[in-house]
Amino acid sequence: MRKKHWSIIILLLIIASGSVYQLLWGRISNFDTVYYSPLYSTDIYFLAGDAQITQEFEAEYPGLSRIELYFENQANNNSNEVVFHLKQQCDAAEDIETFTVKQVSIVSKQAFPLTFSPLDDSAGRRYCIVVESKSGEVDSSLGVYASGVDTYPRGSATYKSNTIALPNSSAVALTNQIWLPIVQKTQPVVQHPFDIGFKLYYNGKTGATLQTLLRQLAAYKPGPLGQPMFYIFLLLLYGGLIAILWVVILKVQKN
Repeated sequence: MRKKHWSIIILLLIIASGSVYQLLWGRISNFDTVYYSPLYSTDIYFLAGDAQITQEFEAEYPGLSRIELYFENQANNNSNEVVFHLKQQCDAAEDIETFTVKQVSIVSKQAFPLTFSPLDDSAGRRYCIVVESKSGEVDSSLGVYASGVDTYPRGSATYKSNTIALPNSSAVALTNQIWLPIVQKTQPVVQHPFDIGFKLYYNGKTGATLQTLLRQLAAYKPGPLGQPMFYIFLLLLYGGLIAILWVVILKVQKN
C-alpha cells in the first residue's frame, strides 16, 4: 500500500510541475473569437481594379496569431494575387504583417487563414485588416463576404470601389463621339455601417491569457463577482476539494 501511495504522490507532483511549467512558460491556443455568421453572407464586395476593403477590430486576448476571412472566388485558374495588410490603424503607413497569396488558393465560403507570429501584447488593442487585389484588373472575380448592417460594435468596415476604367478600343476610331469611362459594376462607396466576416485566433502566454480571462469574468459584475481574486479563490477551493477527496479515497482503501 505504501508503494501505491508513493506512486500517487509522485504522479501528483508530476502533474503539479507540469502545471507550473505551463503557467510560467507555456502558451494557450484554445481561445478564439468568432464574428462570422449568416449575417455576414448577405453582401459581397468585389476587389476589382483598385478597390479596397478594410475592417477594424479589437483583440480580446494576448497572442493574436491568426485571422480568417471569407470570400467568393469565381476564378478557376489565374495568376492574380491578393494582398492583405495587418495594421495598427487602417491609414497607418507601416504594416505589422503583409501577406501576398494567389487568388486560386482561396476557396469560396471557406475560411481563409492568415497566420503570423503571436502578438503577445494584443489584448485590448485595436487593429485593421486591409484587403486589395494586386493584379489591377478591372474585371474581378474575387469578393469579400460582409453583412448588410453593423453587426460588430468594436470596429467598422470601409469599402473603396474601383475607379479604373475598362479599356475601350473603339473610342480611338470614333473621334466625333465622347465616350465616358465604363467602370465595372462594383459596389459604390458604402455610407452605411457594415462589417466583413472574420474569426480571430490566439496563442498567448498562459499567465497573461489567464489574467485577461479573469478580468473578463469579473467585468460588469456586482460585489465579489466583480473581483478577479474571487475566481482565483474558487479555483483554489476546487483544487483543495480534489486533494481532500484523494485523501478520503486513500483512507478508505487503507481500511
